[in-house]
Amino acid sequence: EKTLNIISEKTVTCMSAVPKMIYDYSQITFAENVLSKLKFLLIGGDVINQNHYNYLKRNKINAYISYGATETSSSVVGYWIYKQKEYLRGFLGVAHPNVKLTIKDGCINIKSNTVMKKYCGSPLANNIYRSTDKAEIISNNVCFVGRDVHQIVSGGENINLQYIQNH
Repeated sequence: EKTLNIISEKTVTCMSAVPKMIYDYSQITFAENVLSKLKFLLIGGDVINQNHYNYLKRNKINAYISYGATETSSSVVGYWIYKQKEYLRGFLGVAHPNVKLTIKDGCINIKSNTVMKKYCGSPLANNIYRSTDKAEIISNNVCFVGRDVHQIVSGGENINLQYIQNH
């Protein structure tokens, strides 16, 4: 409620959020009135579920669902809620200009000028980020289906378990 009050009082026009925040806002009765006045709401960090999708559509919240907003590749695909006819589980969206999304060994690969140059001490990435996000092509769309089971997340950092075992 405090965040929503600040948005209203300070006439905020744009905001970013993670899907958990959309769930939290959906539990507050006046949230849709505040969020629907935003020029846009950028949602990233994870895929949205059908409840999030329905809440955003029903309340005419101008939301853009983004994938790839990380330290390794800035937002590279996404979609506007209002342009979608129906919910598609895990749908990542349409690739931005000059971005190519492919699936190799079941994981998402991103080729773009926005991809990081390299991790410290690692070889150049050549504008390709090989994620550990699992995906499938469903109805000609790239859809997120899960994360690699051989990694853990600590403080927002993905750590491959093989890396730990090797050291």
